[in-house]
Amino acid sequence: MRVFKICFFMSVLAFLLQANELIYPNSSIGAKNSVISSVVNNNILYLVTDNGTIEIFDLKNSKNIKTISLEPIEAGFSTILHAPRVSHIDVYNNGEKLLIVSDDTEAGKALHIHKNGATEKIFSNKDRLNISKAYFLDEDRVIIGLLGNEVILYDLKSKKTAYRVQPYWSMLIDFMLNGDKTLSFVAAESGVVYTLNTQDGVSYKNYDLHTDIILSIDTKKDILITGGADKKLFVYDLENDTKYSFATDFLVYSVGLSPSGKLGAYIANENNDISIFDTKTKDTIATLKGAEKFVNINKIIFLNENEVIASSNNNKILRWKLK
Repeated sequence: MRVFKICFFMSVLAFLLQANELIYPNSSIGAKNSVISSVVNNNILYLVTDNGTIEIFDLKNSKNIKTISLEPIEAGFSTILHAPRVSHIDVYNNGEKLLIVSDDTEAGKALHIHKNGATEKIFSNKDRLNISKAYFLDEDRVIIGLLGNEVILYDLKSKKTAYRVQPYWSMLIDFMLNGDKTLSFVAAESGVVYTLNTQDGVSYKNYDLHTDIILSIDTKKDILITGGADKKLFVYDLENDTKYSFATDFLVYSVGLSPSGKLGAYIANENNDISIFDTKTKDTIATLKGAEKFVNINKIIFLNENEVIASSNNNKILRWKLK
């Protein structure tokens, strides 16, 4: 009987350890500059940096295949030239076009289109658009999120604004489109996620989730995940209109979802451990270790259901395999 109890205890312990496996990086990529954010498209990694560059890597061999550099700008209100900080990019048609958000002169923001080896500035500081993020809606139209919680649909061919709307007065913190680009998701300082129809800018639905600033969002399939300064993580099933949340040990400043929406990821603690969990059962599956403690992980990306990469505001991109 005693032997049976010991065996049973060991089996349960083994199951628990397997259910929350500690996983360390299997590889890493070193950028030349500090990384602000990252995007993966068709197994190509795009890193935007604080030194005016987009460093592009082939994830098959972790090699740099191209670096795009923006023109230097005047620093602040002086005449000293320096490389502009790049804050966001979007990729169209497997890299045919890039949409690039960067700093501009006089503490303004700029929006660029990079195509066929050339970079064209679409908006500059003179347009007084405090751009946070921008995405291609299609080949000729882009959706722009402003820090003042405004969303703009702009036609690149006609150079006209189709709409400019403000879902709410509070500051925009994060902004993205869903998979089929029918909805834009605006995460606000108020703790609410606002959704808009991308074609006309009409409000679709609001999700009042957090009691403090939303720091990061992601959406895949019909799952929405948000992390906030209130140390909470929310998972919302958009199709069934159900949600749940759980408390965390740290500010949830980065989240991510697998392509199917079945797995979620978030920064779990001040050590920058990344928790991987099942979005249906809420069970923690693994903890990804290895990130430096005092860096800001700015993007968690599932390459597929089994591989995860994370970039942070140093020059090191880590890669893990879940199985």
